[in-house]
Amino acid sequence: MQINVPASGRMNIARMTPADEKSAFVVEALQHHQLRSVFVLMRFAMPELSFQAWLRFARPLTVGPGLVSRGVLVVRRAPHVHPVGAACFRRHTELNQPGVLMVDTIVSIDHFSSAAMLATLLCGIDRVAARLGCASVRVMSTNGNETLAAVLVDAGHTRVGVTFVRPL
Repeated sequence: MQINVPASGRMNIARMTPADEKSAFVVEALQHHQLRSVFVLMRFAMPELSFQAWLRFARPLTVGPGLVSRGVLVVRRAPHVHPVGAACFRRHTELNQPGVLMVDTIVSIDHFSSAAMLATLLCGIDRVAARLGCASVRVMSTNGNETLAAVLVDAGHTRVGVTFVRPL
């Protein structure tokens, strides 16, 4: 895979062979004009999410290019404009690691090549982690997505620990 990060901050990730041009994906930071379409994706992962809550969370993340400590990566099939996947991330500092890129939500609706889209998204996540000086990437998956789990293992991730949550 080829990864280009131009000055605009958009990350273009596409397969290198011409035969795969129709299945190429583009990974980019969330843009203001994508707020509505990415909200629809996020509702797949969080049906209770309101549009107002999404705007409060996402609008500040579309401010501009540069090195940011949190954001949303969006995946779309080139040359189409509609997203087929997204991931919310934030840089986190822990006692035993200087920087961890936390990926809290990954959404995929590309049913034809979900594994390829998720692998492309993980390449974008890794690129962001490197740019932010993170020592590791931690992905939280709460919906039991087997395709995501397989792609994470293929990318070198290991299952660590258990997460407990208690609503207040």
